[in-house]
Amino acid sequence: MSTAEHQQPPPEDAASASGESRNPQENDDDEKIPILPKPVCTPAEAVNTLSTKQMENLFIDMSFYARLGFLQAPSCLRCAYREAHAGTAWKDALASQGCGRLVMWRKDTALPIHPDNLQANAAVMTCQSAKAFMRGERVGGVHWDKNTQKLVSN
Repeated sequence: MSTAEHQQPPPEDAASASGESRNPQENDDDEKIPILPKPVCTPAEAVNTLSTKQMENLFIDMSFYARLGFLQAPSCLRCAYREAHAGTAWKDALASQGCGRLVMWRKDTALPIHPDNLQANAAVMTCQSAKAFMRGERVGGVHWDKNTQKLVSN
């Protein structure tokens, strides 16, 4: 046998050889990601796109981040998990690709998280939009004001 036959696959092929996806947008569980009508939506605007269960799950994710001390979710839980367990090269690949999974933010972080005030204080967006807000970028005519800790329409 030659040495070429014993070589390990290159790092970019290692994941595909093990069956693990290298594409963060790929759905491991064939989950259908809903498409929002606009980049940042209120729950009322997303009602035709999201089921009650999906809205409840977004609320739970938002509450989870809040319990960890975050004012807003910096990304979806899947991206957070992958970024926490990834090497530098993989983190760069994750950062360069947009994630379409949904994230819920509070429009005003001074208001407490509670299911009763979701219609007035919640915003639903993609993980990619949440990451853009964290970088100080504007998305769909909205930006995150770090000083007032509110989502502000332009």
